[in-house]
Amino acid sequence: MLANIAQQPKEDPQSFLIRTLTIRQKIIFASKESGNNITYDQSSAQGLFLHALETGLIDETIRAKMRPTLQNHLVTDEDLIEAMNMAMSAEIERVNKFSFSGRKSASIYINRGDDV
Repeated sequence: MLANIAQQPKEDPQSFLIRTLTIRQKIIFASKESGNNITYDQSSAQGLFLHALETGLIDETIRAKMRPTLQNHLVTDEDLIEAMNMAMSAEIERVNKFSFSGRKSASIYINRGDDV
């Protein structure tokens, strides 16, 4: 379930992160229940979670900004959320800089003095 998770087309990266965190916690909880045939320890679940998060992100720019954080298996959930927020803020700022929808064209009138 976690290995195949991917960000949905209309899902923002932060929501995808929260969804993967939730699934990871469910896997860890289910592994601790007695009678469960498949068990994951915290370290295995964390490694699988980080790999699934990296490979499941749609946006390559966000993935590249997150990669150093995702390679640290000791990273906390809070640090992941903060890194994702920073990556998203930087990407939104970058996109806004290159957005042409809000820019207005300038017109220049040159008076050559021929009409006088």
